Amino acid sequence: MEEKFKEIPISAQSEAALTRTGVQGPGKTEKAEHSYSLSHTLLYSMLACIVLVVGIVALLLCRAQARYSEQTILTGHRDKEQAYVETVLENIRSWQSKTLDTIHYVSQAEMFRLFAKDYQEAARTNPSDSSDLNSMGEELDYLRDLLRDTAQRRGWHGARIVTENGDDLVAERESQPLSAGKKAVVAQAGSRRGVSYSSLYEENGHLFLDIVDPLYEVLSMDEPKIVGYLLLTLKMDNVVLDFFSGVHLKDDTQAYLLTPGPTETACIGIENGKAALLTKKVQIPQALPFDRRLSQASTQEVFSLGARIAFPLWYAVMECRSDVIDGEINGSAREIYGLGVLGSLSIALFLAMVVGTWIVRHKAKEEQRCIGGLVHAIECALDGTDAKFRYLQGRSHKVANLSTRLGKQMHLSSQAMENMQLAARLSQVGKIFVPRDIMIKRGLLTDEERRQVQLAPYHAYNVLKGVLPGRVARIVYQMGGKVVDDPETGANHELTVKEMLPEARILLVANDFCAMVSQRGNRPPLPMADARRKLSERDLYDKTVVAAINTLSDAEIKLLLDTPGDAPTTAA
Repeated sequence: MEEKFKEIPISAQSEAALTRTGVQGPGKTEKAEHSYSLSHTLLYSMLACIVLVVGIVALLLCRAQARYSEQTILTGHRDKEQAYVETVLENIRSWQSKTLDTIHYVSQAEMFRLFAKDYQEAARTNPSDSSDLNSMGEELDYLRDLLRDTAQRRGWHGARIVTENGDDLVAERESQPLSAGKKAVVAQAGSRRGVSYSSLYEENGHLFLDIVDPLYEVLSMDEPKIVGYLLLTLKMDNVVLDFFSGVHLKDDTQAYLLTPGPTETACIGIENGKAALLTKKVQIPQALPFDRRLSQASTQEVFSLGARIAFPLWYAVMECRSDVIDGEINGSAREIYGLGVLGSLSIALFLAMVVGTWIVRHKAKEEQRCIGGLVHAIECALDGTDAKFRYLQGRSHKVANLSTRLGKQMHLSSQAMENMQLAARLSQVGKIFVPRDIMIKRGLLTDEERRQVQLAPYHAYNVLKGVLPGRVARIVYQMGGKVVDDPETGANHELTVKEMLPEARILLVANDFCAMVSQRGNRPPLPMADARRKLSERDLYDKTVVAAINTLSDAEIKLLLDTPGDAPTTAA
C-alpha cells in the first residue's frame, strides 16, 4: 500500500529563525527564485541593449572616421597633383618668356619690316611690271641668308616671313607652300594682332610647334599696319620633356599637355621617356578641378586635376588611376572598421566579464547563504532539546568566537578565517554518531566508549567532505589532533603540529579550551588558570596558538564564550 506523505507546516518561530540565518521557507524560496530569474533576465536584456548601443555608436564613429580618412587621402592626392601642375606651368612660362624675347628680336627688326612693306607696295602698285621686284633680289638674298643664320643660331627648325595670304616674302628657295594649318595660324595672328600658336603636331616621329608673330610697318603716324608675318617652326621633343622636369611620375600617375590650335587640339604625354602625340580633338573644359573623370588619353577612370596658362591657352593635366586611390580608401576603411570591431568586442567582452563577475559573486553569495542555512540547521540539531546534546548546546558558537579572535590576532587571511569559522560551527557534527547513552553518561568512560567518542571527527569528515569544500572537512577532521587508522578498532595516531593545517591548530586549542572550562557529563568546568596550564603542558598544541590565547584576559575570554553568535569585533 502506497504511503502518502503530507507536508509538515513550518511554525512562525522556526521560519523567523531560518530567515535570520538566510534560509527561507517554501513560499519565500519560490518568490526569491522568481525574483532571481527576473533580475537575470533584466540584466541580460540590459547587457544586450548596451552591446547594441555600443555597436551602433562604434559603427557611426567608424563611418565618420572612414569619411574623414577618405577626404584626407583625396586631399593628399589633390595637393600632390596640384604641385605637379604648378611645376609644369612654371616651366612653360619660363620657356615662353625666353622664346618670345627671341621672336620679337627678329619680328621687330627694321630691315625685315621695311623690306616686307616695300615688296608688297611694289607688287600692289605695278603688278604687271616686275622690274621693281627684280631690283630687290639682292636685298632678298641677304635677308634670306640672315634669317637662315638666325634660325640656326636659335635652334629653330624653320623660319620664314609670309604675307597675310600665306605667300612667301623671305623664305628658302624651293620652300613648300604653307599648309592649311599654318595658314590658319597666320590668319589667327592677323585677327588678334599678336602672337599666335598652333597645336603641337607630329611629323616624321617628332613634335613640332608653329608660332606666328606679326611684322608692323615702321614710323606709321596712325595705327601701324601689318606688313608681314614671321612664321617659326620649333622642334618640341626635348622642350616638352623639359616642361615635365621636376615632376616624379609613378606607374599610377600620368602627365599630359593639352595644346589647342586654330583647327585641332593635341594631347601630349610621356611614353618610355619620350614626348609623344597621344590623341587629337580633345575636348578642353572651362575648368579641371580635382575629381573623378575619364582619362584624357583613354577610357579609364582617373582622379585628375588640370590648370592652364592664359597665353597660349595650354593645359597641364595630372592623372592618377582611380583604382589605386580607391584601394587606399578601401584599405583605410577596412583598417578603421577592423579597429572598430575589435574595440566593440573588447567593450562587449569587458561588459560580459563585469556581468559574469557579478553573477558569479551573486551565486557565491547564494551558495554561501545556503551553506549558512545548512550549518544553522545542523547547529539547531546539535542544540536540540534532547538531553543527549545538553552539554553541546552553544559549543560550536563558543569555539567559533574564540578561534576567530585567535585568528585575527595571528593575522590569518580572510579566506582562512572564513574556512575556520565554518569548521568551528560544524565541529560537533560528528557527535551525532556517538550513542545516546554515552553522551548522557555520568562518570568515567570505558575504553570502548572513549573509542566511539574519538571517532566523532572521523564521522564528521565523511559527512562533510561531499557537501562542503574539502579544506573545511579536513580542518574538522584534524581539529581533534588525531587521525583514525582503523574505524573498526578505533586505532589512531596523533598528528604533529607541522602535519596539521593552520586553521586546525587554532581550532584544536579553542575546542579543547572550551571543553575544559565547560560543564561535562563526568566533571565540573575547570578554572581558566588550570585550562591555560594544561594547554602549556601538552606538546600536541601549537605553542604559537597557546601564546596567543594566553595574551587574552579571563574577562575577554568569558565575554567571547558567553556571546551567542559571531565573535565581537575586538581589536587584536
